[in-house]
Amino acid sequence: MSSDYTVRLRRGAWLASVSLSTVILAVSSAQADTAAPQTANANSPIEEITVTGTYAGSLQKANEVKRRAGQVMDLIKAEDLGKFPTQNIGEALQRIPGITLDRASTGSSTSRGEAIHINLRGLPPIFQNVQFNGRYIAVNETVENGGKDGRAFRFDVLPSDLISSVEVIKTPSGFNEAGGIAGNINLKSYRPLDVGTKFAASAKGNYGELAESLDGAFSGLASWANEGKTFGALVSAGYTQRHARQDRVYHPGGWLRNRDLNLFPAGDVYEPTRSRPTIETEDRERFSFAGSVQYRPNDNMETNFDLLWTRLNNFYKEYGIDVFLNAGRLRPGSYVVDSSNTAIKGTMDGVQLQLSNETSLSRHDLWSIGGNQTWTQGDWKVVGDINYSRADSDTIQPIQRARFIYNNASVAYDFSRGYQSAPILTPSIDVRDPSFWTSVVGSVQARPQQAYDTDFETRFDVSRDFAGFISKIGTGINYQKREHDYWRIDRNSPTFAGVSPTIAGPGSVNQLPFNNFGSNFGSGYIKNWLDPNNAYLFAKYFDPALLTTPSTAADLATQSHLKEDIYEYYVAANFGTKLGSIPVSGNVGVRVAQTQQLSTGYAFSAGVSTPVAYKKDYTDPLPSFNIQASLRDDLIVRVGISKALSRPDLGTVAPGLVLATDTPTASGGNPNIDPFRSTNFDVSVEWYFNSFGRLAVAGFQKDFESYITTATTSLTIPGSKFGTYLLTSTANGGNAKLSGLEMSYQQKFDFLPKPFDGFGAEASYTRVSQKSSFTNGVRTVRDSIIGVSPSSYSLVGFYENGPFASRIGYFWRDKYLIGIGATTGTDGYFDEFGSLDASVNYNVTDRLTLSIEATNLMDKAVYTYATIKSRPQEIFYAGRTVSFGARYQF
Repeated sequence: MSSDYTVRLRRGAWLASVSLSTVILAVSSAQADTAAPQTANANSPIEEITVTGTYAGSLQKANEVKRRAGQVMDLIKAEDLGKFPTQNIGEALQRIPGITLDRASTGSSTSRGEAIHINLRGLPPIFQNVQFNGRYIAVNETVENGGKDGRAFRFDVLPSDLISSVEVIKTPSGFNEAGGIAGNINLKSYRPLDVGTKFAASAKGNYGELAESLDGAFSGLASWANEGKTFGALVSAGYTQRHARQDRVYHPGGWLRNRDLNLFPAGDVYEPTRSRPTIETEDRERFSFAGSVQYRPNDNMETNFDLLWTRLNNFYKEYGIDVFLNAGRLRPGSYVVDSSNTAIKGTMDGVQLQLSNETSLSRHDLWSIGGNQTWTQGDWKVVGDINYSRADSDTIQPIQRARFIYNNASVAYDFSRGYQSAPILTPSIDVRDPSFWTSVVGSVQARPQQAYDTDFETRFDVSRDFAGFISKIGTGINYQKREHDYWRIDRNSPTFAGVSPTIAGPGSVNQLPFNNFGSNFGSGYIKNWLDPNNAYLFAKYFDPALLTTPSTAADLATQSHLKEDIYEYYVAANFGTKLGSIPVSGNVGVRVAQTQQLSTGYAFSAGVSTPVAYKKDYTDPLPSFNIQASLRDDLIVRVGISKALSRPDLGTVAPGLVLATDTPTASGGNPNIDPFRSTNFDVSVEWYFNSFGRLAVAGFQKDFESYITTATTSLTIPGSKFGTYLLTSTANGGNAKLSGLEMSYQQKFDFLPKPFDGFGAEASYTRVSQKSSFTNGVRTVRDSIIGVSPSSYSLVGFYENGPFASRIGYFWRDKYLIGIGATTGTDGYFDEFGSLDASVNYNVTDRLTLSIEATNLMDKAVYTYATIKSRPQEIFYAGRTVSFGARYQF
């Protein structure tokens, strides 16, 4: 049967408007009362009601937690046992104000229609602290196509059925661990003494319209607790299969000027660089297991033991053809230049064409094992916690690339149809005819790649409760040791030289196995081409023994090891009082984070790699202050001031240095870089007009003190040719400020007559502005922070009546910057994007529920452009996804 839970319903709510100055005036003129409650709403009148586990019920529970929080936070809870609001945790989080996700590309990883990473308050994933049950969790890399993201947690490795709730803490306190300027995200699993003795199982079928594949997903959760609820155990397991396809048109390198000074002496005309149509497919399998043991013999002692294991197998295959327009030159008299100085039409001579096929089979394993012990004696509480997690990402079948290259083609191009249509490309050869590919330079190459991330953490906290103004004082220490190894080698077949499809044999190329590529991209684009037969060419030309040869000097330059020892100490206090008739509470504290970093790798120069190691230590005192005032029983104002840090991603601090031989210059990572640091200010006004309903407005500002940007700095390398080099890489020195406004609303319309009283709605809107100034090489970049959408919003409507429940949501985000180009290049922007998602559930019995869900119902593609919309850059199209299933519990 569905679990019942008790909630508190306040009466007598009315709308009020409050400014911060009014709050300060009221506080300053009131008299303190030390007998006030510790929380702002502890003494409010209540009426108990019972609500069964539903979508509205999950909103109600989340509302109550947010209302009683000591800082600005948001929460999503499961509707019932093993029933999270969506199949992907990241997609569920987009309901929270300030959170946006990408359904196309994030850094070096491509999601192909599924949320892998999220942005919080406009900031990319490295600015988030993601924890599992309050503990750090190791991070899997995106190795299937060569990615190296570092600190960006992959939300796709965790099935949503394991998660009971997600907390998003936006204003830190001394009790929260450091590392998240954007915020802390805590994924919480089920615990047996909370669930009791229950069982739930579900089965789903998922249909991807573009992939034309019906896949399955199965999960089960069993929980047991003894009669006295002093001991319990819980296990859950799941399996998910997904076949995905994404049609993609993109133009790596953007657009460049200063290419044809003979035609355009002023150097102010932008020309296209490269066009690449691809079909990208993935066959995914995800296995998961979680277990929890809980022992609570009395109110003074509790022991928890948690285990998590997930495995994601991903077979990736990419079919592509490259048109290297930048290898050629514009034919005089063939071009058309528009009002934005863009050569949108023309004919390029000397163009290089490349057929390619890429495959890989990657495996992502994630382990986490942790224990927690709590002792309470009177007003004293002692908590000890220890956890170890490991994330292994391996290409168990190396990335394999087979390529045929044709030089000196002529290609007529036409980009005049705009960024939402593919350009018209007309090569001088038939790219589907093997006989044209006779004068070629090709390659057969393999790249095994591995990334291992381990995280060990132990924590010890002591706190004491008090009566009076100070309600709690806590102190503690935690130690975190993180090690990240990145390894890869690149091997080219020496026997594949001057080999054309004719020489390789009739099995060396196939016709493209799809006849509907880019069906909504417009006509005139290259939609069919020869596909190199990867398996055939590797069997014939690639010696597997090459993969067992020692790392070359060039290989070593890509490999790195990072070790971090992090010590954190804190002291913090909660307080509560009354100023006049206004209950006031909050917390104040300081956390000191000491980071000891060791980056090791290799410096590569003149064919020789030399080991290098860099130590970097820094200590940051991070004070915080949060205060909230209940101006009325249903109206809360919160203010937060804090300092925070986010450590740079691993690719930034890994050495990976390439040293010039003729000048004292170098390129690569910068192990001497300081972390991001910011001073944060938050204020929110929250009106809880009933137990379901909320209207909240929050403002925030993040003032960065050490923004990381591209620059040239000095780096000393002992024993090298020049000793000191000018390193072109990332560096501190830019300045940035992020300001924003978040609004959220949710309500169940139970005041309507039946059957309309089952309707409800939730909505959020975020507006972000940015001010920044930093250099990119010799170029000054202003007001351009990567990943920040000026606006985003979500609108969700739901209806629940008896056994029937449904919801529909629209999630939209504005355009945002994805990359900053070189001095003569262009910046990349994602265009605005909106997705319409929906679900319907029907309770056949109290135990059996049938469901159907759909994402991207409007069948939208995602577009990018290069600085302005007359310069197309990418089109991503993954199509609709529909799932249907059944869930049973008792």
